[in-house]
Amino acid sequence: ERAVRYALLAGRSALALLAYEEAAAQFEQALAVLARSGHDDGRRVEVLLALGDARLRAGAVAAARDAYEQAATLARRRGRPQELARAALGFAAGLGFEVRLYDRRQVELLEEALAALPPGDSSPRAWMLARLSVAQSYVAPPPRRRELAAEAVAMARRLGDRAALASALSGTCDAIPGPEHAEQRLAAAEEMLTLAETDEDLELELLGRRFRVVALLERGDLVAAEREVAAYARGTGRLRQPVSAWYVPLWRGMFALLRGRLAEAERLATEAETIGTRAASANAAMLCPLQRWLLHRERGEADAALAAMERVVELAPVSANARTELAWSLLEAGRVAEARAQLEQLVADGCAALERDSEWLPAMMALAHVAAALPHRDAAETLYRLLEPHAERFAVEGIGAGTHGSLARQLGLLAGVLGRRQEAKAHFEAALAANTAAGSPLLVAHTRRDYATALLALAAPAGDRKAAALLAEAAAVYRELGLTWQAERAASLAGRRGEGDGAPRFRREGDHWTVAWAGRSVHLRDAKGVGDLASLLAAPGRPFHVLDLVGGPGDRGGDEVLDRPAREAYRARAEELREELEQAQRDHDPERAALARVELEAVADELAAAVGLGGRARRLGDPAERARKTVSWRLRATLDRIERTHPALGQHLRRSVRMGTFCSYEPDPPVRWEVG
Repeated sequence: ERAVRYALLAGRSALALLAYEEAAAQFEQALAVLARSGHDDGRRVEVLLALGDARLRAGAVAAARDAYEQAATLARRRGRPQELARAALGFAAGLGFEVRLYDRRQVELLEEALAALPPGDSSPRAWMLARLSVAQSYVAPPPRRRELAAEAVAMARRLGDRAALASALSGTCDAIPGPEHAEQRLAAAEEMLTLAETDEDLELELLGRRFRVVALLERGDLVAAEREVAAYARGTGRLRQPVSAWYVPLWRGMFALLRGRLAEAERLATEAETIGTRAASANAAMLCPLQRWLLHRERGEADAALAAMERVVELAPVSANARTELAWSLLEAGRVAEARAQLEQLVADGCAALERDSEWLPAMMALAHVAAALPHRDAAETLYRLLEPHAERFAVEGIGAGTHGSLARQLGLLAGVLGRRQEAKAHFEAALAANTAAGSPLLVAHTRRDYATALLALAAPAGDRKAAALLAEAAAVYRELGLTWQAERAASLAGRRGEGDGAPRFRREGDHWTVAWAGRSVHLRDAKGVGDLASLLAAPGRPFHVLDLVGGPGDRGGDEVLDRPAREAYRARAEELREELEQAQRDHDPERAALARVELEAVADELAAAVGLGGRARRLGDPAERARKTVSWRLRATLDRIERTHPALGQHLRRSVRMGTFCSYEPDPPVRWEVG
């Protein structure tokens, strides 16, 4: 008995001195003495619970859970609900820093222990309710989790139990993720810090600071978030627990990434992985590859970024949210059809499948980039409507693996796809202000580049000159940060700038047409598609039947889907696009590669529809269908020609020209052309 008592005293003394491995060794010695002496199970439960606590703090998570499981078995056998509750909490809680997703065993143990407690208010019941709300992430409906957390908070307040209240507030923060509750989580975290200061509880202080960091990041207050990280780092230096320590290099890596210091960010990511592995942290296993994904993207390493994101998706197989960033990675790796399929599947039901949790904003942000790059107008409409209420938030990856900055930037991209010039301008200006205040030159450069891209697509008056200035500023920042490929990409886009203002004109001069747009003129050789386009531009909003455009019944061409010159033109364009795609891949330009691949797939589809077995031309019987195919091909070929010489006008026309049995020109905002 004296040996056990002294071992327990020594172990608890070691715990107080933060010597976790020494404490575990003392408790293991006490268990060995109990085993030799045949001592009663009641004392074994006490020692096993202490051993679990020590192992958990030392980072030996699996061994800690084994000790708690043994304690639960003995407590159950002896009918001791208080100790069963302690064992269940230790098994599930991970000091409050870990949420063990999809772990049915922890839920079963918590529910069993809760049912065994006497009815009515008690501190163990408040603790159990709070932890159960966390353990049921992705299992119970969000309203049920919020209800459990609220019940725990109310009970702890009635009891006046500060420790139980702190646990309940932690459960509340986990139960109310998402953009709507950042202020509520911030308030709960601040109350946790007050309780920690009163009780001199360093573990609780760190947990509260972790919640504060994420809430401050979501609010875009990166200056305050960085101060919070510094305070957290001082605490982990004193506490020396791997389960909480790996967040420090992760967060510092995030800030290094935001400032374009990629080598430093990579070193810190490796440090976070090393400590997180030692702690057997499921959070680290998820967030460290996520930060690697961000690093690869900034370097233009599309294939490596895709591999990192596939790893993240493997770790969260039931979460639809991770698939959104997979779609973005697929697009940047040139797998456009797969990215489009993912986008369309996820937005088909208004994004209802996406969990509205801490990953919802980055998920929506990723879809916004895919919709803008394709471009996909229907998806852009849905995403704009869902994101607009959160324009002032920042999209934060997980518990701070990274941030994509102000969501106003993505709203600007979506507004550009939708042709909403004024909204796009307002969103981009807001994003520039927010990302500048955040102290991130990299985010500011990305915002300038995206702003310029949207201006070129919208082809607003004087937009080309504004775009050129933005791109020059972005390229200068990229060069300063050593991001050569990003600088070259911005400089390439800058080559699309215009030369002045002027009214839109589309005039025939002999066998050529002169086209003037945004102060820049180009010349087109006359062709049927150019004439089709002139008819549409002359009457904005008016639908033209394709039979009228081909010249009526007497001018329907042959029965082939595409005649020989058309097929040859398609093949020539396909070869040009293959060369453009290869060059973009050599230049590490995923955006240009994605655009080339989209058009190449469209050309391949048209050829597949026009050519049968043995290369023989397919034929159509319906005159209207023949005319629709003919006019569609003529218009697309004309738009291709225009976009090669005047990209801003080409992108405007692609957004505004509607093709089908009826064709029309429907610009938003309205545009009046001088056609003659």
